[in-house]
Amino acid sequence: MDNRYRRWAGIVILAMVSVGCGSDEPRVYFVQPQDGETLTSPVEVVFGSDNVEIGAVPDEVDQPRPDVVHYHLGYNAECLPPGTVIPQADPWIHFGDGGNEIEVAMEPGVHRLSVQAGDDEHRTLEGLCETIEITIEPEG
Repeated sequence: MDNRYRRWAGIVILAMVSVGCGSDEPRVYFVQPQDGETLTSPVEVVFGSDNVEIGAVPDEVDQPRPDVVHYHLGYNAECLPPGTVIPQADPWIHFGDGGNEIEVAMEPGVHRLSVQAGDDEHRTLEGLCETIEITIEPEG
């Protein structure tokens, strides 16, 4: 690569760094498992987040705290529309203590997992959900 192209590559990289390549948008996601993985049961599920605070739900809620959410795991469930109260029943598991991991026993086959953030009233928020698909192998 000659110096002319190196200089242009350096300018492009500098511009990307100064403008910012990453998004400032809040998001929640699966740290593990990863979309498309084939695993054995039980599965260690770990959530992550960017640009949003994860916290335990307070004992009393007068108003939801802005920008503070907690995780919910949907087992064979899709993301719910924004503003929906996430049911505190199957297929949803709540992490109202602010936790971000759980071990889940799963039957062999293909499963869809959704991590969805909810506010202090368990209402879904725009863009704070991710769905992945994993395959569980039979034992033996």
